[in-house]
Amino acid sequence: MKFLSAILRRLPEYKKIVELLNSKKFCFGVTGVSLINKAHLICGILQINKNKKSNTTPDICIVPNESLATDLQNILLSFNINCAIYPAKDYVFYNVAGKSNQYEYSRLNILNKIIKNEIDVAIVPVKSVLQKTMPKEVFVKSTLNIKIGDTINTDTLKESLLYLGYKMKSSVEDVGNFSVRGSIIDIYPVNLKCPVRLDFWGENLESISSFDVETQKKISRVEKVEVIPCSEIILKETDYKKLSQNLEKIIEKLKNKKANTDGVFKLLEEKDLINSGVSPNNLDKFLNLVYPGEGSTLLDYIKEENSVFIFEVGQIEETLKNLRAEFKEYFTGLKNNGTLFEELGEFYKNRSYLTKSLESLNTIYLDAFVHNNYFTDIKEKINISAKQIPVWDGRISTLVKDIEQNKTENSTIIVLAGSDENAYR
Repeated sequence: MKFLSAILRRLPEYKKIVELLNSKKFCFGVTGVSLINKAHLICGILQINKNKKSNTTPDICIVPNESLATDLQNILLSFNINCAIYPAKDYVFYNVAGKSNQYEYSRLNILNKIIKNEIDVAIVPVKSVLQKTMPKEVFVKSTLNIKIGDTINTDTLKESLLYLGYKMKSSVEDVGNFSVRGSIIDIYPVNLKCPVRLDFWGENLESISSFDVETQKKISRVEKVEVIPCSEIILKETDYKKLSQNLEKIIEKLKNKKANTDGVFKLLEEKDLINSGVSPNNLDKFLNLVYPGEGSTLLDYIKEENSVFIFEVGQIEETLKNLRAEFKEYFTGLKNNGTLFEELGEFYKNRSYLTKSLESLNTIYLDAFVHNNYFTDIKEKINISAKQIPVWDGRISTLVKDIEQNKTENSTIIVLAGSDENAYR
């Protein structure tokens, strides 16, 4: 909505923001803005970034919690901004019979959209920012791009799908499934709304079509398909052996330390399972062994030229404080009962990581109230005198009253009706 940006350009404070953006004077703070004002500012800044044509990944909004993330998403969608929430997932450290992959699928889908620059904004609760995930280079390298006319060994394709975390079934019924029936391979990729059917003649891919899960009937022909990883932790055959060897070393170390006997026994069982080429349902437990080093988060998927909006520093600080206490209690309990050990590493980044990351990005703080506590040093602070009227109760009389109270000389009032029917009312 370009007219929203046009409204902003009349404000002297926004002109100052544009000046800071163009001169790349980051980080800076904007205060006095409520949620709707923050969303309005983001619309304007997105337009500036698009005009520069420098963005190769979406901008990021870091918010205190998922509730605020949902509220922000609803407002941005009403402004015709293509946005999505990157949720936190619950790590699975016990080898349970089954688990829900809903949040993991959502995370992988958003990571793919960030890489492909298919959304304008990714909205990220701070807990999700700190959560480790698959390194970007592994994600990009492992993604399959398949098109009609390709020569593909179907056995190799089957192995690739298993490596990406897809489950082989007799028929495809859900996301993350694939099936093989003679010369036909059905796949339900994490990044697609419906499954696809690959029809081969020998090793030549003759057709690709989407189909309905319920009826199994074809919907439409497609020329190509992209299949992204189905799990944030993926293992090749050689990776299983390497992980098993690393676990063997840890187990010996734990035995020498006379660590929790039951815990060591569980680890030994999991090691044997992995050594046989089977992924346990609690593969999250071995995240740091599969991806050694400092670990990656969503922030490692974006480029330095992108804007990162920080919503309400004070609330984020409070959330971080609560998360530290929550993590300490939770992980201490897991270590005491032998489910986890120090040797398996940490699963969340800390505040220092967030601060260091924000220092290298185009960080913009958006807050309702004036304050001096930021994650990084700021070049400038701009205060905007803005207000948000109460939620409309649906009565035209209330709307007219609000308009009259806020109408001043040389002012413009815009009512976003949502539909033609509401506008005519």
